[in-house]
Amino acid sequence: MGRKQKLRQAKRNAAAAAAKKDPPQTNTATATDNNYNICGSSINTEDSIRFPRSAFYVRGMMYTNITDPMEHLDLLKRGAIEHGCVHSMVVYAQLSVCVYKRKAIVHSAIPWYLEGAIRGSRSCVIESVKIYTKDEAVSMKALTLYWMNMSRNFAAWDTSSDSDFENLNSDGGYDLINTIIEQSCAICGKEDTETLTLKQCIGCSACCYCSQECQTAHWEEHNHRGECKQLKILEKYHKPYAKEIYEAVIRGDTNIPALEKLRYKLGLSRPLEDYVDLDLSDMGKHYRIGRKDGTLWAGSFPGLIGQHVKWCEEIGEFVINEEEGLTCDGEN
Repeated sequence: MGRKQKLRQAKRNAAAAAAKKDPPQTNTATATDNNYNICGSSINTEDSIRFPRSAFYVRGMMYTNITDPMEHLDLLKRGAIEHGCVHSMVVYAQLSVCVYKRKAIVHSAIPWYLEGAIRGSRSCVIESVKIYTKDEAVSMKALTLYWMNMSRNFAAWDTSSDSDFENLNSDGGYDLINTIIEQSCAICGKEDTETLTLKQCIGCSACCYCSQECQTAHWEEHNHRGECKQLKILEKYHKPYAKEIYEAVIRGDTNIPALEKLRYKLGLSRPLEDYVDLDLSDMGKHYRIGRKDGTLWAGSFPGLIGQHVKWCEEIGEFVINEEEGLTCDGEN
């Protein structure tokens, strides 16, 4: 047996052992407090109680037993990747920003908030909207409008007894919908007059322009092109299947074709080499908006989340579990 074959066999053995050792996600909640304080920041873990909780999530939230924030991150990331745990996704994203807050690496949290949002997490929607609307210069009003409307659907589909999310007006959530659609030019601020009629963006209908010049500036310089493209991806690959995906996640399903196709279209499963060397000279602010094709600048995980994936301690990376039907390097 050659060196590569031995390494592959070691990966297979480690993955198989991990599969037997680590319990699957469960719907049983063990924590009663939904707010925690880590690194001086409040971490909100509240979401629909119907989402299954990964054993890694439960272990990661036992803060009294863990002193290293990176250990929290590792456990939450395993819950998100190995089990597709929505609770792990939202807290992992929040904690990532907290741990790396001095570098303001918000672009690394966006993929995980989006992973949760496309699965039906209203916590992830709220956090995404905060990022989208934080900076007026790069405000993504079209995506904000999409997700605030989608959040209403999530609330309607949620038949659990946790009613805290049923009325988002207390946090000013749905009030945004009434003001999000532009009534003035997105670039110069001009408003409708008897001699000037603003024209809406055909792609999103959330932005208006007074001239071709302002539309071009918004499209190119402010990358509204990328926002519109991402909105089209969501309208085509998420909106028609949102309820199907939501219900499958609630059941604990991991093989969800519509979800994996959506992840691919959004760039969530793009290869690590596509974004490992991103220039963070502007503190990652530029990467809040998608690329010109609508995909995210950074992905979440370059593979199938919750399917045949296990963490291998020996090599320090996630591998494919051959016992589930695939080899360690992903070959059939």
